[in-house]
Amino acid sequence: MTCFIRAACLEGYEEIVRSYGENPTLLLKKAGVIQSQLRDPDTFIYYEHFLQALELAKIECNNDVFGLELGLKQSVHNLGMMKNYMYRQGSILQALGSLNKYIHLYAEGFSLTITPTGNHYKVEFNHLHQEYFTAQKAQFTLAACFNIFTELLGYQTAVHKMSFKQPIPHQDTRYFEERFGCSMMFNAEQDAIYLPKTLVMQKPAVPNDEKNLTFSNEKLSQSKPSVNATEFIYQTIKSLLATGECNKNNIALCMGIHPKKLQRLLTEKNTSYREIIEQVRQEEAIKLLQQPQLSLTMIALKLGYSELAVFSRNFKTWFQQTPSQWRDKNVMAVA
Repeated sequence: MTCFIRAACLEGYEEIVRSYGENPTLLLKKAGVIQSQLRDPDTFIYYEHFLQALELAKIECNNDVFGLELGLKQSVHNLGMMKNYMYRQGSILQALGSLNKYIHLYAEGFSLTITPTGNHYKVEFNHLHQEYFTAQKAQFTLAACFNIFTELLGYQTAVHKMSFKQPIPHQDTRYFEERFGCSMMFNAEQDAIYLPKTLVMQKPAVPNDEKNLTFSNEKLSQSKPSVNATEFIYQTIKSLLATGECNKNNIALCMGIHPKKLQRLLTEKNTSYREIIEQVRQEEAIKLLQQPQLSLTMIALKLGYSELAVFSRNFKTWFQQTPSQWRDKNVMAVA
């Protein structure tokens, strides 16, 4: 089964590889990743290519914890506009639940299981396809989760414990313990991170730069707009489309305003929720169709359609041709 991951996962890859004196362009090309793909974090790349890029870096950089280093470069911002949705949840546990529910929008091939255990919550990473399991992937995933948890909490904290399926790496456990500030277990039954219940039940700490993106009454009342509200709505819809929860209430939640105020804002802009979501879908459809590795069914799901037939019918209404016809004319011809 073919799986995909957003190009955002490779943010920091080139920087780390160069720090070891190696050429990231050559490694990415050898792995099958076109460097220009990394310019757009929303581009989807093959999971096999991502894992191959990790393995090549591990070998060429002589660093068997490369996945960990790359994971520590990740943040909640790499999740795109979904981060706003997570920040508006009632607790970090609920935010992690949202991540669990929509992780496939960021990366396929694994799922999360969040279960209480004593005074902690265990966040376990289940590899859905064993052919996609590598020690580098596990390191990357747990390190990225650690960073996301830390950012949601608002300050650096030591988690309770982390467990890895992999054997003890050459750098031994101290290398891991220094970076995560907790005990480590290798040769474990699962890849998991254990988070203190007292911290997980806290409300996410919205950082100052995210607070500036919310729409206060004062900003909305200014005659000279200081924030492009339409663009913010556009980006939020784009991030929520495939979740099945793209509605005015959740868009307002991400913006930090009441749904009625969102409706008034749309009215002032002489537009509607339906018009904007149609515009987003049209533009995203064209963008996704230019990625030939994505099937039409997958594109339909990412646009929030439950069936390919509905997507195809709407696409033909927009562009007077089916998605496959558009792709044949504009993508396959170029290839």
